[in-house]
Amino acid sequence: MKTFSLEEVAAQVLPAEWKDPVGWLQRHLRRGEISGYKLGHTWRMTEADVEALIDRHRNRPGAPAAPPRPLSFTRTSSRGVAS
Repeated sequence: MKTFSLEEVAAQVLPAEWKDPVGWLQRHLRRGEISGYKLGHTWRMTEADVEALIDRHRNRPGAPAAPPRPLSFTRTSSRGVAS
């Protein structure tokens, strides 16, 4: 089974112009939003993990858009909104 370091995955998959692609991967791995595993202090991703990352972020024509997030106001900020 082939595994990749986060540096390798970032170079393969993420845009080169991103400021911190490895940090982006680490944050999403910690949150459980993408799959991988940690050995000691080092994150690793398998080929299947990388494919799942690509598939998750792929744009699909005709796919429904994400539902809009509800607005949330504090009492103070809601005063400026006319009902």
